Amino acid sequence: MHPINSFMNLASEAAKNDPQLSFDFCVACLEANTKNQPTSLEELVAISVDVTMSNTTNTISKISDLLKEQKFGDYAKSCLQDCLELYSDCSFEFRRCYLCTQVQGFSHS
Repeated sequence: MHPINSFMNLASEAAKNDPQLSFDFCVACLEANTKNQPTSLEELVAISVDVTMSNTTNTISKISDLLKEQKFGDYAKSCLQDCLELYSDCSFEFRRCYLCTQVQGFSHS
């Protein structure tokens, strides 16, 4: 099966099973971030990783900027700090998992 078809099937199935996932969003992200259609699962994963890491980095940056502002109370700052910690942890774990796929291959990850 061609990687693009695999992606479409996976995205469709995931969206059916999780109301927080959007098939249209997944497809739009892929289309907006590729000059060429991926020709392998590895390329598709690399594109997905790039998009996810870019979004995570941007979110961490935005939260950091918000924490520097003086307009938030202690409760809001605490919530933002929690979000920053969660996104930072997620970023680290996502990179670690991606590296495992690169070192061990997809069948062992």
